[in-house]
Amino acid sequence: MTDTNPLSRVGKVKETRDIRRKRRPFTENELRSLLKVAPERRRQCYLIAAYTGLRRNELGNLIWGDVHLDNETPFIQLRAETTKNEKAELLAIHPELADELAKMRGAGKAPGERVVRMFAKMEPMKNDLKKAGIPFEDEQGRRVDFHALRHTFNARMASAGVPLAFAQRAMRHSEAHLTSVQYLDPQIQAISQAVAAIPRLFPTADNDPVSHIGSHDSVSEGLSVSQPVTEGEQLEVSEPVQGEGISHAEAQSVAPSHNSQNGSSGWIRTNDLVVNSHPLYR
Repeated sequence: MTDTNPLSRVGKVKETRDIRRKRRPFTENELRSLLKVAPERRRQCYLIAAYTGLRRNELGNLIWGDVHLDNETPFIQLRAETTKNEKAELLAIHPELADELAKMRGAGKAPGERVVRMFAKMEPMKNDLKKAGIPFEDEQGRRVDFHALRHTFNARMASAGVPLAFAQRAMRHSEAHLTSVQYLDPQIQAISQAVAAIPRLFPTADNDPVSHIGSHDSVSEGLSVSQPVTEGEQLEVSEPVQGEGISHAEAQSVAPSHNSQNGSSGWIRTNDLVVNSHPLYR
Protein backbone atom coordinates (compact mmCIF):
# COMPACT_ATOMS: atom_id res chain seq x y z
CA MET A 1 0.00 0.00 0.00
CA THR A 2 1.43 3.38 -1.01
CA ASP A 3 0.61 6.82 0.37
CA THR A 4 0.51 8.40 -3.05
CA ASN A 5 -1.35 7.59 -6.25
CA PRO A 6 1.22 6.18 -8.73
CA LEU A 7 -0.90 7.46 -11.63
CA SER A 8 -1.29 11.00 -10.30
CA ARG A 9 1.37 12.36 -12.66
CA VAL A 10 0.09 10.55 -15.74
CA GLY A 11 -1.56 13.04 -18.06
CA LYS A 12 -4.92 12.47 -19.70
CA VAL A 13 -4.95 11.31 -23.26
CA LYS A 14 -6.16 13.95 -25.72
CA GLU A 15 -8.42 11.97 -28.02
CA THR A 16 -8.33 14.58 -30.76
CA ARG A 17 -4.54 14.30 -30.99
CA ASP A 18 -3.55 10.93 -29.58
CA ILE A 19 -5.19 8.59 -32.06
CA ARG A 20 -4.03 5.00 -31.81
CA ARG A 21 -4.62 4.25 -35.48
CA LYS A 22 -5.31 6.82 -38.13
CA ARG A 23 -7.89 5.71 -40.65
CA ARG A 24 -9.64 7.27 -43.61
CA PRO A 25 -12.84 6.33 -45.40
CA PHE A 26 -12.77 4.72 -48.82
CA THR A 27 -13.75 6.94 -51.72
CA GLU A 28 -16.71 5.78 -53.81
CA ASN A 29 -14.42 4.62 -56.62
CA GLU A 30 -12.15 2.79 -54.19
CA LEU A 31 -15.07 1.02 -52.56
CA ARG A 32 -16.46 -0.10 -55.91
CA SER A 33 -13.04 -1.31 -57.00
CA LEU A 34 -12.56 -3.27 -53.77
CA LEU A 35 -15.96 -4.96 -54.12
CA LYS A 36 -15.19 -5.78 -57.75
CA VAL A 37 -11.87 -7.58 -57.17
CA ALA A 38 -12.61 -9.28 -53.82
CA PRO A 39 -13.60 -12.95 -53.72
CA GLU A 40 -17.29 -13.48 -52.98
CA ARG A 41 -16.76 -14.41 -49.34
CA ARG A 42 -14.82 -11.25 -48.49
CA ARG A 43 -16.92 -9.11 -50.83
CA GLN A 44 -19.93 -9.93 -48.68
CA CYS A 45 -18.07 -8.88 -45.54
CA TYR A 46 -16.98 -5.58 -47.10
CA LEU A 47 -20.45 -4.76 -48.43
CA ILE A 48 -22.25 -5.45 -45.15
CA ALA A 49 -19.70 -3.41 -43.17
CA ALA A 50 -19.89 -0.49 -45.62
CA TYR A 51 -23.69 -0.37 -45.33
CA THR A 52 -24.03 -0.97 -41.57
CA GLY A 53 -20.81 0.16 -39.89
CA LEU A 54 -20.57 -3.18 -38.10
CA ARG A 55 -17.25 -3.86 -36.42
CA ARG A 56 -15.27 -6.98 -37.29
CA ASN A 57 -16.35 -8.99 -34.22
CA GLU A 58 -19.96 -7.79 -34.49
CA LEU A 59 -20.14 -8.92 -38.10
CA GLY A 60 -18.45 -12.23 -37.30
CA ASN A 61 -21.07 -12.96 -34.64
CA LEU A 62 -24.04 -12.01 -36.83
CA ILE A 63 -26.44 -14.92 -37.39
CA TRP A 64 -29.41 -15.21 -39.72
CA GLY A 65 -31.76 -15.10 -36.74
CA ASP A 66 -30.58 -11.49 -36.26
CA VAL A 67 -31.50 -10.49 -39.82
CA HIS A 68 -35.16 -9.62 -40.42
CA LEU A 69 -35.70 -9.17 -44.14
CA ASP A 70 -39.39 -10.05 -44.30
CA ASN A 71 -40.54 -7.09 -42.22
CA GLU A 72 -42.10 -4.05 -43.86
CA THR A 73 -38.96 -2.24 -42.72
CA PRO A 74 -36.03 -4.71 -42.87
CA PHE A 75 -33.64 -4.49 -39.94
CA ILE A 76 -30.83 -6.24 -38.08
CA GLN A 77 -31.29 -7.00 -34.39
CA LEU A 78 -27.90 -6.90 -32.70
CA ARG A 79 -27.75 -8.97 -29.53
CA ALA A 80 -26.22 -7.34 -26.44
CA GLU A 81 -23.59 -10.06 -26.10
CA THR A 82 -22.24 -9.29 -29.58
CA THR A 83 -21.90 -5.48 -29.43
CA LYS A 84 -18.99 -3.41 -28.15
CA ASN A 85 -21.10 -1.53 -25.60
CA GLU A 86 -22.99 -4.72 -24.63
CA LYS A 87 -26.33 -3.18 -25.57
CA ALA A 88 -28.96 -4.59 -27.91
CA GLU A 89 -29.34 -2.40 -30.99
CA LEU A 90 -31.48 -2.15 -34.12
CA LEU A 91 -29.84 -1.43 -37.48
CA ALA A 92 -31.71 -0.23 -40.54
CA ILE A 93 -30.89 -2.12 -43.75
CA HIS A 94 -30.28 -0.25 -47.00
CA PRO A 95 -32.42 -1.60 -49.89
CA GLU A 96 -29.35 -2.66 -51.88
CA LEU A 97 -27.99 -4.54 -48.87
CA ALA A 98 -31.41 -6.13 -48.27
CA ASP A 99 -31.33 -7.54 -51.81
CA GLU A 100 -27.80 -8.85 -51.29
CA LEU A 101 -28.68 -10.46 -47.96
CA ALA A 102 -31.73 -12.12 -49.51
CA LYS A 103 -29.49 -13.70 -52.16
CA MET A 104 -27.00 -14.80 -49.53
CA ARG A 105 -29.67 -16.34 -47.32
CA GLY A 106 -31.37 -18.22 -50.13
CA ALA A 107 -33.32 -21.16 -48.75
CA GLY A 108 -32.57 -23.52 -45.92
CA LYS A 109 -30.31 -21.30 -43.79
CA ALA A 110 -30.79 -22.02 -40.09
CA PRO A 111 -31.44 -19.05 -37.76
CA GLY A 112 -28.31 -19.91 -35.77
CA GLU A 113 -26.05 -20.06 -38.81
CA ARG A 114 -23.52 -17.26 -39.21
CA VAL A 115 -24.20 -14.77 -41.99
CA VAL A 116 -20.54 -14.54 -43.07
CA ARG A 117 -17.25 -16.22 -42.30
CA MET A 118 -14.94 -13.47 -41.14
CA PHE A 119 -11.25 -13.65 -42.02
CA ALA A 120 -9.00 -13.55 -38.99
CA LYS A 121 -6.04 -11.54 -40.30
CA MET A 122 -5.52 -8.46 -42.45
CA GLU A 123 -3.41 -10.18 -45.12
CA PRO A 124 -6.39 -11.25 -47.28
CA MET A 125 -7.77 -7.71 -47.26
CA LYS A 126 -4.35 -6.27 -48.04
CA ASN A 127 -4.21 -8.54 -51.08
CA ASP A 128 -7.63 -7.30 -52.19
CA LEU A 129 -6.51 -3.70 -51.72
CA LYS A 130 -3.42 -4.34 -53.83
CA LYS A 131 -5.52 -5.86 -56.63
CA ALA A 132 -7.83 -2.83 -56.51
CA GLY A 133 -4.88 -0.44 -56.67
CA ILE A 134 -5.64 1.06 -53.24
CA PRO A 135 -2.67 1.83 -50.97
CA PHE A 136 -3.12 0.40 -47.48
CA GLU A 137 -1.59 3.57 -46.01
CA ASP A 138 -1.41 7.05 -47.52
CA GLU A 139 1.23 9.77 -47.14
CA GLN A 140 -0.44 11.00 -43.95
CA GLY A 141 -0.19 7.58 -42.34
CA ARG A 142 -3.93 6.92 -42.59
CA ARG A 143 -4.95 3.33 -43.22
CA VAL A 144 -7.84 1.65 -44.97
CA ASP A 145 -8.23 -1.52 -42.90
CA PHE A 146 -11.50 -3.29 -42.13
CA HIS A 147 -12.51 -0.71 -39.51
CA ALA A 148 -12.11 1.96 -42.20
CA LEU A 149 -15.33 0.56 -43.69
CA ARG A 150 -17.09 1.84 -40.57
CA HIS A 151 -15.60 5.28 -41.25
CA THR A 152 -16.78 4.90 -44.85
CA PHE A 153 -20.35 4.20 -43.71
CA ASN A 154 -20.31 7.39 -41.67
CA ALA A 155 -18.76 9.46 -44.47
CA ARG A 156 -21.32 8.20 -46.99
CA MET A 157 -24.16 9.15 -44.65
CA ALA A 158 -22.74 12.66 -44.34
CA SER A 159 -22.41 12.95 -48.13
CA ALA A 160 -25.98 11.71 -48.58
CA GLY A 161 -27.34 14.37 -46.21
CA VAL A 162 -28.34 12.07 -43.35
CA PRO A 163 -29.02 14.27 -40.28
CA LEU A 164 -26.40 13.90 -37.57
CA ALA A 165 -28.96 12.69 -35.00
CA PHE A 166 -29.82 9.72 -37.21
CA ALA A 167 -26.21 9.10 -38.24
CA GLN A 168 -25.22 8.98 -34.58
CA ARG A 169 -27.85 6.31 -33.98
CA ALA A 170 -26.82 4.34 -37.04
CA MET A 171 -23.19 4.45 -35.87
CA ARG A 172 -24.32 3.62 -32.32
CA HIS A 173 -22.19 6.37 -30.84
CA SER A 174 -22.82 7.66 -27.32
CA GLU A 175 -21.71 11.17 -28.30
CA ALA A 176 -22.37 13.18 -31.45
CA HIS A 177 -18.75 14.33 -31.36
CA LEU A 178 -17.60 10.83 -32.29
CA THR A 179 -19.87 10.82 -35.33
CA SER A 180 -19.24 14.36 -36.52
CA VAL A 181 -15.52 14.67 -35.83
CA GLN A 182 -13.53 11.54 -35.04
CA TYR A 183 -15.29 9.32 -37.57
CA LEU A 184 -15.67 11.95 -40.28
CA ASP A 185 -12.79 12.86 -42.52
CA PRO A 186 -14.06 15.23 -45.22
CA GLN A 187 -12.46 14.45 -48.55
CA ILE A 188 -10.73 17.24 -50.44
CA GLN A 189 -12.89 16.43 -53.48
CA ALA A 190 -16.09 17.21 -51.57
CA ILE A 191 -14.62 20.42 -50.17
CA SER A 192 -13.49 21.39 -53.68
CA GLN A 193 -17.03 20.94 -55.00
CA ALA A 194 -18.40 23.08 -52.18
CA VAL A 195 -15.90 25.85 -52.89
CA ALA A 196 -16.64 25.63 -56.63
CA ALA A 197 -20.32 26.35 -55.88
CA ILE A 198 -19.44 29.89 -54.75
CA PRO A 199 -20.68 32.29 -57.47
CA ARG A 200 -18.17 33.85 -59.83
CA LEU A 201 -17.27 37.51 -59.48
CA PHE A 202 -16.59 37.98 -63.20
CA PRO A 203 -18.08 36.44 -66.35
CA THR A 204 -16.17 33.56 -67.90
CA ALA A 205 -14.26 33.93 -71.17
CA ASP A 206 -17.13 32.46 -73.20
CA ASN A 207 -19.56 35.00 -71.69
CA ASP A 208 -21.48 32.46 -69.61
CA PRO A 209 -23.85 34.16 -67.17
CA VAL A 210 -22.60 34.71 -63.69
CA SER A 211 -24.18 32.14 -61.40
CA HIS A 212 -25.92 32.98 -58.17
CA ILE A 213 -26.83 30.95 -55.15
CA GLY A 214 -30.50 30.19 -54.60
CA SER A 215 -31.86 28.63 -51.45
CA HIS A 216 -34.67 26.09 -51.39
CA ASP A 217 -36.26 23.59 -49.05
CA SER A 218 -35.62 19.90 -49.64
CA VAL A 219 -38.90 17.99 -49.70
CA SER A 220 -37.44 14.71 -48.58
CA GLU A 221 -35.79 15.84 -45.36
CA GLY A 222 -37.01 19.37 -44.81
CA LEU A 223 -33.43 20.58 -45.01
CA SER A 224 -32.56 24.07 -46.22
CA VAL A 225 -29.75 23.82 -48.73
CA SER A 226 -28.19 26.01 -51.39
CA GLN A 227 -27.69 25.30 -55.06
CA PRO A 228 -26.39 27.37 -57.97
CA VAL A 229 -28.89 28.93 -60.37
CA THR A 230 -28.22 31.10 -63.39
CA GLU A 231 -29.66 34.53 -64.08
CA GLY A 232 -33.20 34.46 -65.34
CA GLU A 233 -33.99 31.04 -63.86
CA GLN A 234 -36.94 30.67 -61.54
CA LEU A 235 -36.22 28.38 -58.61
CA GLU A 236 -39.25 26.36 -57.55
CA VAL A 237 -39.61 26.21 -53.79
CA SER A 238 -41.39 23.30 -52.15
CA GLU A 239 -42.75 23.16 -48.65
CA PRO A 240 -40.69 20.89 -46.39
CA VAL A 241 -42.27 17.72 -45.06
CA GLN A 242 -42.57 17.84 -41.30
CA GLY A 243 -41.46 14.83 -39.27
CA GLU A 244 -44.00 12.38 -37.95
CA GLY A 245 -43.78 10.92 -34.49
CA ILE A 246 -40.51 12.62 -33.60
CA SER A 247 -39.95 14.24 -30.24
CA HIS A 248 -38.98 17.86 -29.71
CA ALA A 249 -35.57 16.74 -28.42
CA GLU A 250 -34.95 14.71 -31.54
CA ALA A 251 -36.04 17.64 -33.65
CA GLN A 252 -33.07 19.58 -32.29
CA SER A 253 -31.01 17.78 -34.87
CA VAL A 254 -28.24 18.86 -37.13
CA ALA A 255 -28.22 19.49 -40.83
CA PRO A 256 -25.41 18.56 -43.19
CA SER A 257 -23.41 21.50 -44.38
CA HIS A 258 -20.24 22.19 -46.29
CA ASN A 259 -19.03 24.34 -43.38
CA SER A 260 -16.18 22.78 -41.49
CA GLN A 261 -15.06 23.94 -38.09
CA ASN A 262 -11.59 23.04 -36.88
CA GLY A 263 -11.07 21.18 -40.13
CA SER A 264 -13.18 18.26 -39.01
CA SER A 265 -16.85 17.87 -39.70
CA GLY A 266 -19.22 18.59 -42.53
CA TRP A 267 -22.12 18.89 -40.07
CA ILE A 268 -23.26 21.99 -38.18
CA ARG A 269 -26.01 22.32 -35.62
CA THR A 270 -29.37 23.95 -36.18
CA ASN A 271 -32.17 24.43 -33.67
CA ASP A 272 -35.17 24.40 -35.99
CA LEU A 273 -34.71 21.29 -38.14
CA VAL A 274 -37.55 18.78 -38.20
CA VAL A 275 -36.83 15.47 -39.92
CA ASN A 276 -38.87 12.42 -40.76
CA SER A 277 -38.73 9.73 -38.10
CA HIS A 278 -37.55 6.28 -39.17
CA PRO A 279 -39.91 3.45 -38.05
CA LEU A 280 -37.04 1.67 -36.32
CA TYR A 281 -36.38 4.63 -34.06
CA ARG A 282 -39.96 5.34 -33.00
